[in-house]
Amino acid sequence: MSISKIKISEEDKGKRLDIFLVEKHPDESRSYLQKQIKDGAVFVNGEKPSVHQFLKIGDEVKITKSQNHKNTKTKIPKYKLVFECDDYLIVEKPAGVLTHSDGIDLGLADAIIKDYPEIKKVGNEDRWGIVHRLDKDVSGLLVVARTKKFFEYIKKQFSERQIKKIYLALVYGETPRDEETLEFEIGRAESGRMAARPIDSGDKEAKTEIHVLKRFKNYTYLTVQIFTGRTHQIRAHLLAYGHPVVGDNIYRLRRQRIKLPEGLKRLFLHSHQLGFTNIEGKFMEYKSNLPKELNEVLKNL
Repeated sequence: MSISKIKISEEDKGKRLDIFLVEKHPDESRSYLQKQIKDGAVFVNGEKPSVHQFLKIGDEVKITKSQNHKNTKTKIPKYKLVFECDDYLIVEKPAGVLTHSDGIDLGLADAIIKDYPEIKKVGNEDRWGIVHRLDKDVSGLLVVARTKKFFEYIKKQFSERQIKKIYLALVYGETPRDEETLEFEIGRAESGRMAARPIDSGDKEAKTEIHVLKRFKNYTYLTVQIFTGRTHQIRAHLLAYGHPVVGDNIYRLRRQRIKLPEGLKRLFLHSHQLGFTNIEGKFMEYKSNLPKELNEVLKNL
């Protein structure tokens, strides 16, 4: 990768730095470019950026020679195998684990490749058979394709919104109704995070349905079903609804006065249910129970 300077135009505003670099240097892998950023080989306006920094019009991105810092990758993370067949795996990702490596920390994909090396031939580099993802602080179910045929098959179901995805979440406050459909549009805010805005705002459509499971003083326990797969959709929608996910340090109310529940050390969001049609045309459904640490939090409320 040669030394270069790039000025950010209207076309590239709002893009995440690592994704922008992949687009400009398609011969390099994303993990390699992320490592270049962390090694101090990339500057934005003369300063060292984060991998996930979002770009603004007028920003100057400068790429220099890598300083070749010592590889600081973490150990291969653990995961739980829920189901296995010739076409796919259903796995449970713990909270605190990346779905894909960020170039420094290894992710779930690396762990799966270690156990199922044949999946390295499926899908994109560093993603290896994984069509969707969960945020680092979210736990729960993911489907991993084991064959190219199933990879394309499940990818089509995701793009056509035929996948059933239900989460469990604890939110701040007591919701006004037991059931609600949220349809705020979602787009990138100037801060870099995703923002939920009114319909017809010009952003991307998004649909989320919530159902109350139990009410507590200052909190509500919900099932959350998403019908679109926007980045941070649940977290952005629930913030816009006025009831952000408990433990969320990014999508939260500015004047959040309710303290964290006793014992909670993570985001209270879990991918609980995943359903799709298999190659034979049968609808398959898988469930993951709420993790022990989150169950303990509910018991203490």
